[in-house]
Parts: sequence; C-alpha cells; structure tokens
Amino acid sequence: MKKIINKTKGAIAPLLLIAVLSNQGFAQNKVADSNQTKESNITKSVEWYGGLGFTTAQALCDSGCKDITYGLLGRVGYDFNEYLGIEGRVVKTMWKYEQQKIEHMGLFVKPMFPVTEDINIYGLLGYGKVKTGNKIVFDDTGIAWGIGLNYNFGDDEEIENNSTIITETKGNGLGIFIDYERLLQKSDAPDFDAVSLGLTYDF
Repeated sequence: MKKIINKTKGAIAPLLLIAVLSNQGFAQNKVADSNQTKESNITKSVEWYGGLGFTTAQALCDSGCKDITYGLLGRVGYDFNEYLGIEGRVVKTMWKYEQQKIEHMGLFVKPMFPVTEDINIYGLLGYGKVKTGNKIVFDDTGIAWGIGLNYNFGDDEEIENNSTIITETKGNGLGIFIDYERLLQKSDAPDFDAVSLGLTYDF
C-alpha cells in the first residue's frame, strides 16, 4: 500500500507542473488574441461631404477650335467606407472664354485608395452631360471619368468598448482636393478636360 502511495505522490508533481504550464500558455494565447482584436478593429465612419473649387476647362474639336475657360466646381458625395463612395458634381465656367463657356453635370462611382490616414487617391467613373454656349453650341451626354487626390485635416479618435480599442476616422473637418476630369468621353464629341482645385468638408 505504501508503495502505491509513494508512486502516486511521484506522479502528482509532474501532473501539477503540466497543468500550471498549460494554464500559462492559455493565458498568453488569450492576451495575444485580445491584442490582435484590438489591432484589427480599425474602421472609418460613413460620412457625407461637400466641396467647392476653382476649375479650368479646355475644349478641343477636330476642326481646330480650342478654348480655355475658367469657373467653379461644386461637388457632394457619400463615402460608404474608405474604399468606395458616390459623388455628384457640377462645373460651370464663366470667365475668359472666347468660343464657348462650359456647363457640366455628372454622377459618379468613386473608388478610393487610402495612401495614408489623411491622403487618398480616388477615381471617378460615371455619366455626365456637357452643354456649351456663346459662339459654338454643343449639348450631349455620355461617359465621364476622372482621377484625383484628397487630403483630409480630420483627426482619428480611439474609442474603447469592452476592452477593445476601435480607431475611428472622424469627419467634421476640412480637406483639400485636386483632380482631373474628362467631362465627356465620346468619339464624335470635342475633348472637354477640366482640372480643379478646392476645399472639401466632411460632415
């Protein structure tokens, strides 16, 4: 009987050691999972934005006509997340035109690529209408596209919820944008190109 008890005592010590080590390993894995959860919970708030900018537009046609004119661009959009949004924009030029002033309206899908927390590159692909006046009259609709860069002055805010830190990109701030747009992409239409620079505001 004593031999059995002695053997049992000898087995208890290794078992207790294994149990302690297993418990420590479980605790370390739990901390690692918690840290991974904290790092992975990064999100961007869905937001509306609006903007106003100065634009210079150029109209070229096969007959040799060329006109460079200046005006304003207004835009309003909605970002579903940091990679996709929609945008509507209006361009109207009214200064220093020789042949024609340009009016443009368009609705676009807006894919975005965040370069940093504050800078993103975006594309524009949609449908637009271009109308000109003065000496040369043109009025047509079709595909429109563009590319641009946006810098946002908004700050990130960390929110702790159930021991999980969520980093949320807040709006409510100013930004600047610069972009190029082909106002109408059509084989039988003049080349209408616009470059715009302005301010944007995230609501």
